[in-house]
This record gives sequence, C-alpha cells and structure tokens, in this order.
Amino acid sequence: MRSLSLDEGFKCSSYLTETLLDPKFAQATSSTETSMNKTFSYEGDMWSWFELPDNSSRLARFGDAMANVTNMTPPDAILYG
Repeated sequence: MRSLSLDEGFKCSSYLTETLLDPKFAQATSSTETSMNKTFSYEGDMWSWFELPDNSSRLARFGDAMANVTNMTPPDAILYG
C-alpha cells in the first residue's frame, strides 16, 4: 500500500497547486478534471487510466491494496463508524 501512495499519490499531490490555479480545473465537478488528469496528461477518468496497458502493474497494485484494506476491516465497520 505504501508504493501506491508514494507513486500516484505523491505525484498527483505535487500538481494540486497548479490544478487549483487552473481556471478549467479549479471549479471542476467532473471526474476527468482532477490533479491526476493534469499529472499524467490524461483526459479520461482514473479507472480508465488504471486499465491502460502501460498501467497494468499499477492496476494490480491498486487491486491488492483494496483487497488488503477489505481484509483489515470488519464487515460491519460502516455501521459502527
């Protein structure tokens, strides 16, 4: 999970200022106008980006991270906060 945060997460966070100062992105409500889109110069949503052939290792890593979080969380956690 650490590599997930240190790869896409850090890269995208480094573009937050540019994203928020860009008039097109600053008030965006679309899932295709995000810091991730600016970081990777991609016009689609994050899920489509993960499915690109060049990102197969990132997709696998993301899937592993989600599975691990599921394994660490009790099934009724959402009911009890």
